[in-house]
Amino acid sequence: MKKQFGMTEEGYGYVHYRNDEEEAELTEVVNYTKFDHLSLLKPYKGQSYSVTVKPGQRATIVIRQNDPYGFSITS
Repeated sequence: MKKQFGMTEEGYGYVHYRNDEEEAELTEVVNYTKFDHLSLLKPYKGQSYSVTVKPGQRATIVIRQNDPYGFSITS
């Protein structure tokens, strides 16, 4: 299982999950304690998300930077 986080120059970020396991399922709940000048894109909203990635599947959470001058994030 792999998890990758990144932010692009265009103002979008992502958290990408890849589950290469044959039987194990990944479930993660993320609560951001600091999520300034950012928003989660649909179907997620607020400052937290829950994701389940079944064997052989992938999932991506997309984050938009609302202020071109910066942001702050802590989980």
